[in-house]
Amino acid sequence: LQEIRRYQSSTRLLLRPGPFARVAAEAFLVRLLEDSYLCSLHARRVTLFPKDVQLARRLRGIEGGG
Repeated sequence: LQEIRRYQSSTRLLLRPGPFARVAAEAFLVRLLEDSYLCSLHARRVTLFPKDVQLARRLRGIEGGG
């Protein structure tokens, strides 16, 4: 409990920003590509096209990126 209280009262980061950002970016891209592939399967295709990624981004409410 002392350790928990110490971490709760501290404002320092427990994880280094660089590796955390890489893991977060990878998770984002993997999920986006999974959704994009489902869009291509819905169109009865097995090939992933840029329009599938665009549709997945639009459905998820992600702005920008062309």
